[in-house]
Amino acid sequence: MILFSAAAFLMPKKLTWNELYATNLFVYGFIALTGMTFNLKYDLYGYFAKGVQWMGLLEQLVIPTAANTIILNITLLILNLKLVRWKQNEVPKRYTGNKEK
Repeated sequence: MILFSAAAFLMPKKLTWNELYATNLFVYGFIALTGMTFNLKYDLYGYFAKGVQWMGLLEQLVIPTAANTIILNITLLILNLKLVRWKQNEVPKRYTGNKEK
């Protein structure tokens, strides 16, 4: 967990702080919704002890943020590489369909 968080913290970020904040807020909301559903409806939590398990709560707060940051940065890197490759293979202007006589 510490290594994963350090990798997300130290990697160069291609996102603005607003984008990181918005995506992490969505992830936290999704985790809270699914957590409440699994706990209240299906009673799936409380494997080892009753009540709040603080280590599990810490993992639910730290790991999704790090994973979200890493995945979004890698996605933007891949998209940028595809755009660069697309621009390199761009059709020259003389072949755009204009028929010159």
